[in-house]
Amino acid sequence: MSKLYVFGIGGTGSRVLKSLTMLLAAGVDCKADTVVPIIIDLDTPGGDVTNNELLIKNYGKVREKITKSFDTKKEQWQNRFFETKIETDNLHLPLTDKGISFRKYVEEPSMETSNKALANVLFSNDNLEMLMKEGFYGNPNIGSVVLNQFEQTKEFQKLCTDIKRDDKIFIISSIFGGTGASGFPLLLKTLRANQNQFVSDAHIGAIAVLPYFNVEPDPNSRVDSATFISKAKAALAYYDRCISKDNGIDALYYIADSQMTTYENHPGGAEQKNKAHFVELAAALSIIDFAASNKEKETIYKEFGIKNKSNKISFDDLGDYTKRLLQKPLIQFLLFAKYLQAKEVDNFKKKPWFQELPQTIEKKPFDETVFKNSDFVKTLIQVQKDFIKWLEELENSNHTRKFSPFELKINDNLMELISGFNFNRGRFGDKFEYSDIDNELNEISKQRKNLPEISAEPQLVELFYRATNILVAKKFRIQ
Repeated sequence: MSKLYVFGIGGTGSRVLKSLTMLLAAGVDCKADTVVPIIIDLDTPGGDVTNNELLIKNYGKVREKITKSFDTKKEQWQNRFFETKIETDNLHLPLTDKGISFRKYVEEPSMETSNKALANVLFSNDNLEMLMKEGFYGNPNIGSVVLNQFEQTKEFQKLCTDIKRDDKIFIISSIFGGTGASGFPLLLKTLRANQNQFVSDAHIGAIAVLPYFNVEPDPNSRVDSATFISKAKAALAYYDRCISKDNGIDALYYIADSQMTTYENHPGGAEQKNKAHFVELAAALSIIDFAASNKEKETIYKEFGIKNKSNKISFDDLGDYTKRLLQKPLIQFLLFAKYLQAKEVDNFKKKPWFQELPQTIEKKPFDETVFKNSDFVKTLIQVQKDFIKWLEELENSNHTRKFSPFELKINDNLMELISGFNFNRGRFGDKFEYSDIDNELNEISKQRKNLPEISAEPQLVELFYRATNILVAKKFRIQ
């Protein structure tokens, strides 16, 4: 079974991994059997990094419960929610010496006079005095020195010994900051020079995320978005000279947005919690695309575009392939999430589909008490809450470019769930209510012989996948 190792470098890397996790939770088709996320970021207490790690771990807990019976019942299993395995161990490559000054890190005070003079030519006094607690503050020249250490960590060395034939590697980085711009070429060089031939000859892809946001001016901050474009140009020139010309990368994806959102100026730490952005979702799609690709003789270059130029993107504004890939899984998972959050247990504990659920994996009846107190259900609902929050952030009013395919605030008529949906396309009138989901769940539960003989946790997810799959086809005519 092939694995896709995905390195997320810096804050942008973590946010793209978050979007990828959301897509896989919804069942977006990914050709990798297993995704292995690895976060490289000096800013370990960063809000984006911390939240993403928790999301990935919750994804893993849900998937572990619903796939215990998968191998033996594969022929009866239709569910695609959480289909792709995401490994949740060792998510973060540890980097040492955080919080010390760069001067101390390079041991400048103890250098010989000639070396000290060279250091002071290469790095400004401001650079040398910079504390590296939250990253490199947009200074790739510093990042390229400090990040050299990850090659020597036992975690990275073990990772390289784990990579086998047919495994793939993908790197996410921004090229207008510090950590990503320095980390990508350094990581690629390290992988290509690795002694494990499966690593050095691996099918390696990457996405270079160009500027897509600004930060508010702050005289007390080291981060200045006025430098983003010039830094991106310098990085692109370097990539052209040192990466592209010798085919060092097999597939290189580019993405940017001229309609830039402005975020608060938080260089790092717990306060850095940028709202999800459509560019990060599109960047996650490059990973899905790469997973299905084959290694070519020369570097393949790709960009992402939308069909209709819009600052409020709906499904119909996406390219045909992207629309087919995203639309049905996102609708199904959103229906599943809204149902569980809209319905109290007391409202559906008397429903036939709920009464027909078998015992849990722990051999307990799946009654309303077990449902309310189940770690599995709590974790599932938390992932679904994160999913809805992610969608809300993508359409946030502060974004210049919004991804707004849903009317998330609707409560009763689910036919209004899809933005801009033409009711005339529906075959069964213009009403779609939660009772329709109940009815479909009841009908599926009646067909016991067609359901896999699995415990309650996976069967709950299987039921909702089948019901939402049927209803999306019936109500929205989306196959």
